[in-house]
Amino acid sequence: MQPRLYLDIEIKGPNQPLAAAAVLRALHGAFRNAPGRYALALPCYPRSAFRLLRIFGGNGDDLITLREHLLAVPDFDKHMTAHSPRPIPAGFDGPWYSYRRYRIPTRSAERHPDGNLRARRMQQADEAGYPYFNLHSRSNGQTFGLYIQRLDANSGDRCQPDSYGLASASRPFALPHLPAPWEST
Repeated sequence: MQPRLYLDIEIKGPNQPLAAAAVLRALHGAFRNAPGRYALALPCYPRSAFRLLRIFGGNGDDLITLREHLLAVPDFDKHMTAHSPRPIPAGFDGPWYSYRRYRIPTRSAERHPDGNLRARRMQQADEAGYPYFNLHSRSNGQTFGLYIQRLDANSGDRCQPDSYGLASASRPFALPHLPAPWEST
């Protein structure tokens, strides 16, 4: 997928992290059903990462379908606003960022019973100020934090996002950083 358009989802209300996690759960289901079509960015990263979720897509039909999917979620419009898709400005020259999952191993993944890799990785993520979404896995029933790391990147990468719309070490890509709807351009 080559990102050409984007859809902004503005999170309203006092509990933005909780509402953003609910949106990401709905997005995850849609992303899993349409692999590689959508990429996730957090334009207000890191200071208010949950205020705006931005979804990039290769064509308008995909983003319109995604927006309709979100609007069908019960009570979505009470806490969120899904804006209409907009094109990336022609000749956009930066900045570009890559949004990746910062891996925190599960407790069962520790190599030693008294290991502290999990605790160290969580401490590193917290010290770096990485935002995280509190999510619940339907496959294993566990609750986990999905930490997001933003890295400087170069433009022109073809996107192969995972089921959360994120880049990975084996499939890196960059997304344009565009101002939030309430910021001046």
